[in-house]
Amino acid sequence: MGSALTLLRWHTRWRLPGMVLGVLYVLGTIGSRVYIGVYSPTDVFAGMLFSVTWVLSLAWGVQLRRERSATDGWPTQEEARTARAARLSPLRIFSRRSCR
Repeated sequence: MGSALTLLRWHTRWRLPGMVLGVLYVLGTIGSRVYIGVYSPTDVFAGMLFSVTWVLSLAWGVQLRRERSATDGWPTQEEARTARAARLSPLRIFSRRSCR
């Protein structure tokens, strides 16, 4: 939730406070889980490692998709928007671009 709020407010002055609050929330949750004995520290560490790996892989996938759409003939966002406005399938735009 903290990440979503930070991304939504990225270009505003609330970016840094959102990030700080998100980190404090996560650290507080982790500390409380270990303190009350619900999870062992290794379980918490494994969960954090899995979360970071998942987020980084998603970020890498999004970046790869953006790079491919710019270089490999995938429809750009503007072309897809035009297709929706004209009620055309994005695949038709894709096939038109590749035939040029």
